Amino acid sequence: MQYTLKQLRYFAAAAEESSVTAAAKSIRVSQPSISEAIAHLEDSFDLQLFIRHHAQGLSLTPAGQRFLLEARSLLASMSKRPALKLVAVHVHVGSQITSVDPLRRAAAVAAELS
Repeated sequence: MQYTLKQLRYFAAAAEESSVTAAAKSIRVSQPSISEAIAHLEDSFDLQLFIRHHAQGLSLTPAGQRFLLEARSLLASMSKRPALKLVAVHVHVGSQITSVDPLRRAAAVAAELS
């Protein structure tokens, strides 16, 4: 599962604007870029993040709401540390070190609650 901070920013913009069109305008990118980022995140995390309302925009699913909270937290954290290259948090489990991605954890919780 790979995703980029750009994809998270595009997802957050769409969530805040409740519209792919408005998000694209607000961050000055193309609509397909926003749509592709959302589709990639939904595929990567196996979650439906939005309900698409034909010609009326988007609304977050309950899983999307939880995902947005984690995405915002991660984006805020990364903006404070621009030199930080790794997104994963390393956690010691026994004698092994395991990478735990905060969004993967949030997605798993969201999937269980949906």
